[in-house]
Amino acid sequence: PSAILDNPARLSLCKLFKWTKIATLQDNKEVFTSTVDDLEREAKKFNITIIDRQTFSEDPTYAVKNLKVFY
Repeated sequence: PSAILDNPARLSLCKLFKWTKIATLQDNKEVFTSTVDDLEREAKKFNITIIDRQTFSEDPTYAVKNLKVFY
């Protein structure tokens, strides 16, 4: 099944915790890219802004450090 099907649950959790801004961390494989593309489109319907989108190939260390530096 497509990971896109999990996006409504992800956005519901954001609403539950009253998050209006989120950042994403994703593997750069196509399946994850299309999932985050969909998440970004659907987030607008929930009035949630994606403030940053970090990607990585194998080691997420640098991407996580970028999130920590800016947020």
